[in-house]
Amino acid sequence: MSRIIISVVLINITFTIFITVFLENTMKNSIIEEMSRTKVFSIDTIEQDKITEESVWKTLSKIKNITNSYVAISNKENKITEDVSYNLNEEEIINVLEESNNIKSIIKFKKLKDIYCITYNYPIYFKSEFYCNLIIQKNYIENYNNMFKTIGIIVFGQAIVVLTIIFIIYIIIDKVTKPINILSKSMENFKENFEEDDVLINSKDEVGQLADTYNKMKNK
Repeated sequence: MSRIIISVVLINITFTIFITVFLENTMKNSIIEEMSRTKVFSIDTIEQDKITEESVWKTLSKIKNITNSYVAISNKENKITEDVSYNLNEEEIINVLEESNNIKSIIKFKKLKDIYCITYNYPIYFKSEFYCNLIIQKNYIENYNNMFKTIGIIVFGQAIVVLTIIFIIYIIIDKVTKPINILSKSMENFKENFEEDDVLINSKDEVGQLADTYNKMKNK
């Protein structure tokens, strides 16, 4: 029985790990898709406002109002030249700018104390000329907490399933082994010349047939 229980528990642990990885990847992919849409909107807004000579601050404010995030631009030297709102983690911004090197688009996920910080950088080029790095930083703690609430519900459900399976296995094993134990004990007592009542096993399987044979032999 212990092997069966261990197997059931291991299967559920494996399933929990799989679900956790799956949900985390699903959440991250959803955030990446959102950032991609934000990038398209931001580039269009920056390009249009560049033509109309709108101030950079107003341009970034438009992006911030749509995305509800920290928005900034930096120059080739990775210096922030304009920003709107408050950044969540300056170190993460520095890291993505350095890693990007004015070439690569970078997105980083980092769980801090009370926030789930997403930092995104996209180098913008107009007519093959570098214009700026677009930096977006946003707190996705609600998505993160919802993910773990879902995992918690799944784990709780699995715990109930495991306990139910163990209980059912116990009942089945007890139903199978109890008649055998009764029959075995009666045989032991009969062997020691103790008087024993007939073993009553109400089943037509091999154990029931064995009990009937034993009773007949004992009563001769």
